[in-house]
Amino acid sequence: MSIVDLRAFVSHGPDGAVVLCLDGNLDEDSAPLLDDLIDGALDAGGHTVVIDLRDVTSVDVDGLRAVAAANTRAAGEGGSVHLRSPSRRTVDLLLMTGLDRTLAVDP
Repeated sequence: MSIVDLRAFVSHGPDGAVVLCLDGNLDEDSAPLLDDLIDGALDAGGHTVVIDLRDVTSVDVDGLRAVAAANTRAAGEGGSVHLRSPSRRTVDLLLMTGLDRTLAVDP
């Protein structure tokens, strides 16, 4: 049995972007939740999706895969994914995996 330790709050930015504010761990157990949220945002017509990581306590390789897959899905529909407020450790993981070259990272 797995326990998902991730909460998500969905809002809209002033520019029409869908903003996903995450709180908890973005890992193997919670990555499917992110997949569902991204699918819902894209299905609702959102072209820009902002994933706010300010309150995310940890990100593992499965969490990064979910973010990369979200970016691929959004790009396929003419959209984009932006990461907002990632921790220093998350930025380091993005640099190590090369995802910093494909994902927009906002401070």
